[in-house]
Amino acid sequence: MATISTIKELVLLCRDAATTLFIWGTHGVGKSSAVRQVAQEQGIGFTDMRCAQLEAADLRGFPVRGDDGRTHFLPPHDLPADGRGLLLLDELNRAPEDVLAAAFQLVLDRRVGEYQLPEGWSIICAGNFDGADYSVTSLDPAFRDRFCHVTLEAGQATWDEWASWMAGQYGKDADNVIDFCSCNLEHLELVGDQSLGFQVLPSRRAWEMAVRCLQAWNAGDYSERTRIEVLAGLVGWDLATCFLKQRGGIRPGQLLERGVARLQKRLDKMTR
Repeated sequence: MATISTIKELVLLCRDAATTLFIWGTHGVGKSSAVRQVAQEQGIGFTDMRCAQLEAADLRGFPVRGDDGRTHFLPPHDLPADGRGLLLLDELNRAPEDVLAAAFQLVLDRRVGEYQLPEGWSIICAGNFDGADYSVTSLDPAFRDRFCHVTLEAGQATWDEWASWMAGQYGKDADNVIDFCSCNLEHLELVGDQSLGFQVLPSRRAWEMAVRCLQAWNAGDYSERTRIEVLAGLVGWDLATCFLKQRGGIRPGQLLERGVARLQKRLDKMTR
């Protein structure tokens, strides 16, 4: 699970790596606020689409009869037309099936109907945990495999960051709330089960996204925590940990080509 600062780094990293980030968390924990902050700090646009309140036409567009006698779709006004920015598909797993299908096409192809997402825009998705006091739709494995999954942790782990943000946003007007919650963290929010409800599994697509994300991590100024989170979000925690430990190892082919003697120093270093 990730802190607010790590979530913000992941938004930028996945944007650089052309990989769609899916932020999970309990309702009200600050998923959309974190993405909005990134857009503000980067000086780029931000569009928040609450999928639970949408109809398919809000993404696909309204059908009209064209001059050619065929059906065409008028691009939705709420979707970005140009420039650079972050498009947040919020509450995605609470969307109706037809909205979910349109969102899947937008994530997969960066287009839906006759609408094309501008090159300078990136998609981020967000969803709520299953088992809460609202209905959610379970995403199928093929859909989940298109994302890097991360959980924004609730409770004490992100309290300091949230309190600092509240103070910066509202100044002294927030002091009483911050003071009360700091002494009564159990009343900050209801923290239930924060598990995803599914296992992040590897695939060839996921490993390809991992390569792009590692390229972006190496090229940027990102924390070590962000690197492990992005890998875990693509192939799972166990494989991410094994991968980071294995990097720099010796392949069987290298032993055959060079022999043990020429690789002895590296072997000794790996076994210490």
